[in-house]
Amino acid sequence: AQLAEEFGVARVTIRQALSLLSREGLIESHRAKGTFVVQRSGTHLWCQVETSWEGLSRATEDTSIKLLSMEPDVRPSRLPDVEGRPAPSYRHFRRLHSRRGAPFLLGDIYLDEAVFRQIPRKLFNTLGSPHLLARVPGLEIADARQTLTISTADVEAAELLDIPLNAPLARIFRTATSADGTLIWFGEGLYRGDLVRLELKLR
Repeated sequence: AQLAEEFGVARVTIRQALSLLSREGLIESHRAKGTFVVQRSGTHLWCQVETSWEGLSRATEDTSIKLLSMEPDVRPSRLPDVEGRPAPSYRHFRRLHSRRGAPFLLGDIYLDEAVFRQIPRKLFNTLGSPHLLARVPGLEIADARQTLTISTADVEAAELLDIPLNAPLARIFRTATSADGTLIWFGEGLYRGDLVRLELKLR
């Protein structure tokens, strides 16, 4: 009765919804106790957030990448607070990463326009950013960093990642600086919170 009132629907609708959730193994009902959300196993946390440049280079293996948008010669109004001078302009692109049909990462990337022009366009549908940078002759990455925060999905991220609105996200901001001190790559990755895990070796 409380759910029916909260969502403005009939009680029969609530019963049907609970029945569907029960069949999908998401809730359990116990006599004289109530209905409870089922604790999920951690085995579904298959998306490892890598903590090294080499690991990032392997992270997109066995994934499909969809290019959502691309904008040339962008001069961002805000740049990350890291050492290194900005490039004259950047190529801004957004991509959706999926594995076995399940979207898990929404990337919003800025790449030095001069570096972008040395990478075949077709590779942007197949390779992750570290792999793309590795295709540039003579390009040396002198410094690469990432910062992880916890956030929730807005309307757009929820739709693209196929998750509920306000579902948990791992928001990861990454930067890469070349040997000549240019900030050649930076961007943000939104990872589904129900799939991602972060593992660090303690020293």
